[in-house]
Amino acid sequence: MATYTPTNFFGGGGTAAALSTTITTYAQAVTGTVSILRTVHAICPAGGKTFSLSIGADVLTGTRLFASIALAANVPFLENGWIVMAATNATHALDAQSNDTVTGSVLLNASGYLYA
Repeated sequence: MATYTPTNFFGGGGTAAALSTTITTYAQAVTGTVSILRTVHAICPAGGKTFSLSIGADVLTGTRLFASIALAANVPFLENGWIVMAATNATHALDAQSNDTVTGSVLLNASGYLYA
């Protein structure tokens, strides 16, 4: 019987993923599963920052879900959906980054399900 297991792709447990210009990657570690992205939440303490999130090996050339989304200071970006990611993207299921070199200038939580 197939099951949906709730999971955090970025962040979770009360801690957000701290983004910078270095690409942050979620790797799908469980073989035989499909990742389903449900909720994306991003926030920054200071305005003038952006973030990008993609399916694939690079947020610059991959399949961009969100490209250079502008964030105002302390105003959360929240998006809900049902985005199914192919199991073939095992090492780079999701990639994220911000436009700021300071790690933590943008905080990201992304959650959903593992379907098996």
